[in-house]
This record gives sequence, structure tokens and C-alpha cells, in this order.
Amino acid sequence: MVSQTIDLLKEELPVEQESLVVSGDVKTGLVIVDVENGFCTVGAGNLAPTMPDKQISGMIDETLRLATVFCDNKWPVFAFLDSHHPDIPEHPYPPHCIAGTDEAKLVPALQWLENEPNVTLRCKDCIDGFLGSIEKDGSNVFVDWVKTNQIKVILVVGICTDVCVLDFVCSALSARNRGFLTPLEDVIVYSHACATFDLPAHVARNIKRIAHPQFSLSSAYLKSSPDIDQWLLFLSRNGIKELVLELGEGEWFRAPSCLFFCRKLTRLELIRCELDPPPTFKGFLCLKYLNLQQVLIAPDVVESLISSCPLLESLTLSYFDSLALTICAPNLKYLCLEGEFKDICLKYTPLLLAISVAMYMTDDIAEHFEQSSSCNFDKFLGSVPCLERLIGHIYLTKYLSIGNDLGKLPVAYNHLKVIELYQVSFEDMKEILVVLRLIVNSPCLQELQISGSSNTSTATEAPDLDFWEKECPSDCTFSLLETVKMTDMSGVPHEMEFIKFLLRNSPMLETMSITPSVYVTDGRLNMLIELVRFRRASAQAEIIFIQD
Repeated sequence: MVSQTIDLLKEELPVEQESLVVSGDVKTGLVIVDVENGFCTVGAGNLAPTMPDKQISGMIDETLRLATVFCDNKWPVFAFLDSHHPDIPEHPYPPHCIAGTDEAKLVPALQWLENEPNVTLRCKDCIDGFLGSIEKDGSNVFVDWVKTNQIKVILVVGICTDVCVLDFVCSALSARNRGFLTPLEDVIVYSHACATFDLPAHVARNIKRIAHPQFSLSSAYLKSSPDIDQWLLFLSRNGIKELVLELGEGEWFRAPSCLFFCRKLTRLELIRCELDPPPTFKGFLCLKYLNLQQVLIAPDVVESLISSCPLLESLTLSYFDSLALTICAPNLKYLCLEGEFKDICLKYTPLLLAISVAMYMTDDIAEHFEQSSSCNFDKFLGSVPCLERLIGHIYLTKYLSIGNDLGKLPVAYNHLKVIELYQVSFEDMKEILVVLRLIVNSPCLQELQISGSSNTSTATEAPDLDFWEKECPSDCTFSLLETVKMTDMSGVPHEMEFIKFLLRNSPMLETMSITPSVYVTDGRLNMLIELVRFRRASAQAEIIFIQD
């Protein structure tokens, strides 16, 4: 693995690998960087591996072998331990190696070093161990160690090669060149005793070259693995802006906390994962596009996540169960919801342009609907003055009908041009009122598509046909409506009255297509005869009767 890595590095950088013989002839010191539980022990913390890792275990074995040789010969050893105060975060990383916890201790195989007289332990609260060795009086513990032991060569091992090890080595070389580390001559990194995140070669090559870093992992065959956590940690440190993660069907993964430190994200798509932001998470301040599908997340966390993304423009939530959702998103323009929603309140969405909602019904949700007394129409559509397109799939009109009346709306839909409503029950007067309330208050409506409910009976009499005279404004005109599409029609009286109402009040109508329900066979001819008798406000209006 190490030789392959070196070969790849040689293709990108002027890197050479040489052999080294450590002996007592040249005063050599061993520097161990962060070989502690928080980075090396499975499941020990946010930055620890989630599964056994051969690269890390190999590093520990080599470090143990070297440390044993150095201690047997009483040669100097300096071990850095990452150690952080719980209230002082180290961005962009999640909380890790908190002082006083097991995370901040040496791995079990090396804990014996704590009792060796030739070993100096140094806790550091930053990436660079050289800087972390500076005391309040300006002295440096590492510099003093080099000078006291008259070290000419330091052999550096540890984790991560491209983070803490790299930063320390660069600082040590600079300090040597400036004459601060006399008599130090050489700084050597022992590659076989170092470990880092094992990114695929093509990702490692390309991610630095992308002007706006993007990372997409979507595969029906990929299984959850610790590599995902490592990739995400790597990406969080490299300004990732667009991230898409989707595992194979049936595979779920828990998003590591380092995901929430990708502070430059503008697009985030997560499919089949568990999401639990850390308490210190303050939001994705640059995020504009959020897509969560089959994501396990607490209801209050969903709302908090949305409200903490002030630039959010597009939001998709799919396959959520029994969720009562309140959305506050001042810049939101596109909203797509699909799932078993108990309640939806668009509390503050003044710029919303397009809505698509599919609400699945369960017995619990149906009971919740029946017991609700609030006006769902106003909660859902009362704060969307810029709405241009509304698509309501199954049960949306049923949901909006709860507590609905034809009173004055809190907002006019002066920009609404397209309305699509599916599975509307024309035997439920409250659902009909929802449709009327929408279209009557949409003066710029151009396209209307209504799908009837397949459960509608084929009754030939309506209980109250005076409804259309009482509830519909006499001066109502759909002056811009050009296209109407009615599907799954059963020919029940209220359906026919609705069609008559549209034809009578749409002077610019060009096309009205009507598709009967597959369950209607005998009554199709009667439906067609009745349709052609209806008065039309538009002389150009064409009625297309579609029979599959």
C-alpha cells in the first residue's frame, strides 16, 4: 500500500523514497504524532475509524517496533497527543480528542511509553505540533528537547500524513533552516509508520483541480464502509461545495459529524442515511440546494437544519414518516415534499415559486386530519405571494380542505400560472372549495390540470347543485386560462358543473381535454353529449374527449 502511494505521489510531486539505518552513531530522536485513540481506535470518536483499517494497524505496529528499539537503547522519544478543550472547537473538524477522555490517550499498544524516562509527552491543541509546543513564556518544549538531547536527526511517524504530520514536518524544516533547532540537520518521515485517509487515486488526483469541488457517490452496488467517513473528512478539509451520497438499495449509513463542518457546501444530496448534527452545528451558511431522501432525522432537527441555511433556494424531502413540518426559509424558491406528513406549515417562504407535494395517508394521519381544527389552507398557502406553479399529488386537496372556507385569503396568487391537482374528490364539497379558492384567486392562471379520484362513485344526482351559484363569484373570469386538462373523470354532477363553470368563465381558453375514468364505461356517451351542450366563453375553445 505504501509503495503504491509513493508511486502515485512521484507522478504528481518531486518525491523520492530512500532507506534509513538508525544507529547510535548519529544522535536520532523519534517523533510520534497523534497515535492516539481518537484517530486510531475503532469507534473511539468522531475522527476515529469506524471499522478496522489495515493502514492504521500497520502504522501502529511499525511505531511500536520503533518505539521499542528507541526505548531499549535509551534514545530520545517525543510523542505528540492531540488534546482539545471541549468549548474550543478546531474548525473544520468535529469535536475530537477532548482533554481528559480516552480519545486523547495513546493507543493501548503504546501506553507503556508514559512510564519510560526517555519519552517526552506533549499535549497539543492545534494541528501543528511545533506550534503546539510553544509555552506561554515563548519557549518551545520541542525545541528544548532537540537542544537538550543534541539531536541531529528526527524520525517522524504518525497520523495523518497529510495533516498533522505534514504541518509539523514543514514547521520543523523551517525552524531548522532559520537556525532555531541547532544542532538538528535532517527531518525524516518514515512512510511505513504513517497513515492517512485512503482515497481512491482518481479522487485524490482530481479533487484539487476542480475550481468548485464536487463529489458524487451514487452506486447500487456500493456498501457502507469506513472509507466513506474518511472521504468525507478529507472533503471537509478541501472546501467541498457540492456533495451527493447514495448507497446501494437497502444500504444505510450514518453521516459522520465531519459532514457538518463542510462549511462551503452549496449543494447537498443524501439518500438513505442517518443524520444527527452535533450540538455545535450552526448551519450550512452557503447551502442553496438540499435534497434528503429516506433520511432518518429527528423532526425538530429537520426544521432547525432548514432554518439554519439562510441562502437555501431548493428543498426536497422524500419518504418522511409522520412528520409535522414548519418551514422558515426566506430565500426558498423550490419545494418538493413527499411522504406521510401530518402537518405542513410554510411559515415564512416569501420567495417561493414552485411547490410539489405528495402526501401519503395512513390510519394515524387520517385520524389526525379528522381531529384537526386549524385552517390547513392558510398554513400551507397563506405565505406564498410569489408562487408560480403548484403541483398537488395524492391527498393534498384533502389536507387543504380541513378548516377551509371561502373567506378572504391572506395573500393573492397574482403570479400563479400553473396548477396541477391529483385525486380530487368531487363528492367532497370541502375539496371542491379548495380547488375553487385556488383558481378564483389566481388571476394569471394559464394552465389547469385536475385529476379526479378513482373512488368517486357514478351517482347521477348531486346533493346540492345550488352550490355553484352560491359559492362561485358571479363576476369571476379566468382571463388568461388557455389550457385545461381533466383526467380520471367519472361524470358525477359536481365534476360536470366544474367543467361548465370553467367553460363559461374562460374567454381565452384554447383546449380542454377530458379523459374518463377507466371505471366509467356505460356513461361515456352521456358525458360527451352533456359536454358539447355547455356554453363556452371562448369561441376558439376545443373540447377533446379522450377514450383510452
